Amino acid sequence: KKPSKSMSGKALKSSSSIGLGKLPRIPSAKYGILLTVIALGIIYIDAFAARLFSVLRFESVIHEFDPYFNFRSTKYLVYNGIYDFLNWFDAASWYPLGRIGGGTVYP
Repeated sequence: KKPSKSMSGKALKSSSSIGLGKLPRIPSAKYGILLTVIALGIIYIDAFAARLFSVLRFESVIHEFDPYFNFRSTKYLVYNGIYDFLNWFDAASWYPLGRIGGGTVYP
């Protein structure tokens, strides 16, 4: 014998209210926004942790890519040649210490 619609509805209501109580229902159109917010939040936290990792591990020493130094070193290399570039001391970088230009650049 099949249960009537009213019987199955009552059984469904009583089984869904067991345990946690009534959970709020989120409309299906809001799932996309919710998933987007959660995904962006995870990406933000992961990116922040990745940037902070080098500071925590190596302290606050500068390890970044410096495009202005690379521009000046390329300009010096073009105008003065490879031999002068290898012995070039750049007093404008890492002020007041300076930086040996030719020996510390990435090839």
